[in-house]
Amino acid sequence: MAMVAMMVVVVVVAIAVIIAIVVIMIAVVIVIVAAAAATGNGA
Repeated sequence: MAMVAMMVVVVVVAIAVIIAIVVIMIAVVIVIVAAAAATGNGA
């Protein structure tokens, strides 16, 4: 049972890390797009 619990924890952590990376990437893209739009409007 200990092995199964370890596997479950590892899988959950891996999924959480992947989700965090995806969210960060999306946030970065939004910031870049916003900056580009602001620069375009400013020019």
